[in-house]
Amino acid sequence: MDVVAAMHAVGLEPLDPYPGSNKPWRCRCLTCDSLVSPRYNTVKNDDGGCRVCAARKRGLGRRRDSDECAELMRELGLEPLIPYPGSNVKWHARHRVCGLDVNPTFHQVMSMGAICPHCAVSGFKPALPAEVYLITDTLRAVHKIGIGGLHSNRVKLWTKKGWSVYRTKRFTVGADAYEVEQRILRLLRVDLALPPYLAEEDGWAETVSAEAVSLHELWSTIELIAAEVLTAGTTAPRSDGSPFHDHEEVGADGVTR
Repeated sequence: MDVVAAMHAVGLEPLDPYPGSNKPWRCRCLTCDSLVSPRYNTVKNDDGGCRVCAARKRGLGRRRDSDECAELMRELGLEPLIPYPGSNVKWHARHRVCGLDVNPTFHQVMSMGAICPHCAVSGFKPALPAEVYLITDTLRAVHKIGIGGLHSNRVKLWTKKGWSVYRTKRFTVGADAYEVEQRILRLLRVDLALPPYLAEEDGWAETVSAEAVSLHELWSTIELIAAEVLTAGTTAPRSDGSPFHDHEEVGADGVTR
């Protein structure tokens, strides 16, 4: 049995090329859609699959030692910043995707997955394919960057509100799309000191003045950051088995480039 088939056999879909038997291998659990990173050696020795599913199957109320709880948090992308405080006590941790601090309880994490209010995108699943989109409202002279699952209707909803699509870029793994979005926002807010352009309304935090940066400049920067996030050769197949390309874009005319 090859390494990919071995992962499939325990219900895991590899999202990156095989990294070696003793290195974490980013996978999506086909049962719960969690993003997990088991080592192939662990899986091969019948001691691993999705630790999140395993923990839920054993029961949320079972006593665990602090090391096991911390490891389960890390499997879901949360780095504990203090020792395990108890199942129903807020646990100060850092969300690895966005780098910001969160305070979920261990019970919440085991029940609902990684809980990060900073990353809250309705229905967004970081283990599934997603896209970064750049849209513009010419009447208000404002651009907006955002992310959404490939089968979500977020972009369509924005177009109904008067926004036009400039470009979208697809990613095999939603966590990568989120990383690109967050780097762009840090660049705009911190490096360039450009505040959100719109007042508080839905999606206002991801807006920027069209006079401060052009669509072409913004998209070129997105491309550069995406190239950093997507290292060469790390693309994985879509859920239907067809391949993604490193730079698969869809323009406003709907044509894939």
